[in-house]
Amino acid sequence: MQLLLIRHLAQSGVGSFEVQRVDGRGTKTTSAVELTDPLSINLGGSNLTLGHELAWYLESYLDHPYGPNQTRAERVQVALREWGVRTFEALFGQGQARDF
Repeated sequence: MQLLLIRHLAQSGVGSFEVQRVDGRGTKTTSAVELTDPLSINLGGSNLTLGHELAWYLESYLDHPYGPNQTRAERVQVALREWGVRTFEALFGQGQARDF
């Protein structure tokens, strides 16, 4: 059985992560990859960040899930999805982690 782990490298001081493959033969580790902090991403040319909008989405959206709030919620969902795709590509899109 193989296990893939994504480890945050706290000593780096930034959002650096590595992928480890653990199996019966031992552990192999990729080079560190720096990932974008999703909470600090600006949304659509505004001064709003994904962190601010995500807090609104999780805490307030269901109180009034209609009208312009639907558009706002969709923008949050799209931004999270795009960040997820970019993050996956950064971690597994090339090199050793892709081969794991």
